[in-house]
Amino acid sequence: MKKIMNKKNIITLGASAAAVGVLGIGAFAFFSDHTEQDKSGTVGTVDIVDNGNLTIQNENNMNPGDEDPKNPPIDPDKPGSHTTSHELTFGIKNEGTKSVITRNIVDIEVTALYMPNEDGTIKREGDVADGPFVKVPEGQTVYLNPSYFHLYQNGTRDELHNYVENVEVTDAVTNASRFLIEKTDKDGNKYSALRYIIPGAVLDGKGSDLAQGGNAEKDSTTVDSDSMDISDDKNSVAYTYYLGLESTMPDCYQGAGVKVDVEVQAMQYRNTNNGTNTEGNMGDWQTVFKDSVSTGNKGGDTSATEGSANGTLH
Repeated sequence: MKKIMNKKNIITLGASAAAVGVLGIGAFAFFSDHTEQDKSGTVGTVDIVDNGNLTIQNENNMNPGDEDPKNPPIDPDKPGSHTTSHELTFGIKNEGTKSVITRNIVDIEVTALYMPNEDGTIKREGDVADGPFVKVPEGQTVYLNPSYFHLYQNGTRDELHNYVENVEVTDAVTNASRFLIEKTDKDGNKYSALRYIIPGAVLDGKGSDLAQGGNAEKDSTTVDSDSMDISDDKNSVAYTYYLGLESTMPDCYQGAGVKVDVEVQAMQYRNTNNGTNTEGNMGDWQTVFKDSVSTGNKGGDTSATEGSANGTLH
């Protein structure tokens, strides 16, 4: 099982950290931090381990309109001119002998670096039009609306980064769910996170086929798709999604912190009650893998417990 070392990078988009306050609405500055969570777990005799670190491509260079299908390319004939790519990738492997069915839960939450006004602008010192931006006080956390972020399926754009179709992972083809949930941080503050629940792969057990006198269950019928790359032995899978930012994102998102939590849940494929991908019917799902990656301002400690789905944004 791979171990991820904590790392801290300070990289800004065309400006030093001290100059973040003068960036316009079209450019945000993000920093990065990658923290290790629970990286393995078991379901009966199932053993799921990390098979590829959770990463966000170009996590230090995020801007409104990146990976937004509604955002036209700057130069239709120039590869990559559409937006900066933000592929979200991770992988898991079944080291146990039991076959499992899996699903992925992806939570996105956003914390402000600067104090927002109700209209989405940034509060300025003395309420002077050209005054310095007011930062969120140290030790305080201000949560922003995460609904400006989206996950898209891999393979939905061409080599010029033009989307050939707007296929979010909520579409009926993937049978995924997208909704807001309410969480509570360590200080008792309630806030909203954006949650995706996405069907995953069926993974074979590791070893020789039980039906042929071996020790491993072999039940996977999963095949490669745009967002799933299943291994030849059917016991590991790599996922790729696109993290998109709407072009209409308000100015108060400058320097904001974006945290993406990935949780993989599994059930034994045989002799278990099937669940669904909705929050209300969890079936026999058990968490077998967690990882987290953050960009931008960290704000306070947002370690959270979950509540029910809630449309209120903070």
